[in-house]
Amino acid sequence: QAQRQLNKYLERFGTPATQQRIAKPADKQPNVYRLIQEAYLRTLSRDPTTTERAEAKEYIESSPDVPTGLQDLLWALVNTREFIVNH
Repeated sequence: QAQRQLNKYLERFGTPATQQRIAKPADKQPNVYRLIQEAYLRTLSRDPTTTERAEAKEYIESSPDVPTGLQDLLWALVNTREFIVNH
């Protein structure tokens, strides 16, 4: 049963090596919209609104690199009232 759960997890999220490849600047630009959606789903358990998605994309693209922008986005989401009330 544990092996099945692990396989499901790896199928959904990939291996740690896959996650590192996404963050490397040498690789092509990751799909920012997908990363934003994952951030919202993992923190607020919902999809971002069109406005939230556009603002997050603009912020991430203005950051020094994608991982830094995404880290800032996650920090902002964790500090929202919606996150604090739901968790």
